[in-house]
Amino acid sequence: MKHIFVSHKSSNAKLANDIIEILKSGMEDVDFFLSEKISPGDNWKANVVKAIRSAECLLLLYLDPDQDWSWCMFEAGLFSAYNRETGHDGFTVFTTRSRHRPAR
Repeated sequence: MKHIFVSHKSSNAKLANDIIEILKSGMEDVDFFLSEKISPGDNWKANVVKAIRSAECLLLLYLDPDQDWSWCMFEAGLFSAYNRETGHDGFTVFTTRSRHRPAR
């Protein structure tokens, strides 16, 4: 079974769930991790780190560059660091807009 960690802002939880449902419809043997699935009272930080360590891919939903993305960037950086150890190379960023102009 493949594991995909989905990093997103809590305000985008419904969109994250919708994207996962679409992806699940075309994929087999894939488990998606969303922090919303952590039970109340559980050590959420330990659960997040464990899920990142076991993930073969990280899907980052980066939707509004004007928001604070520090936690999602921490998750992405942690995934990247563990990537070097495990050899996993899956990193996907989903964005709807960008302030940056394409290189010419």
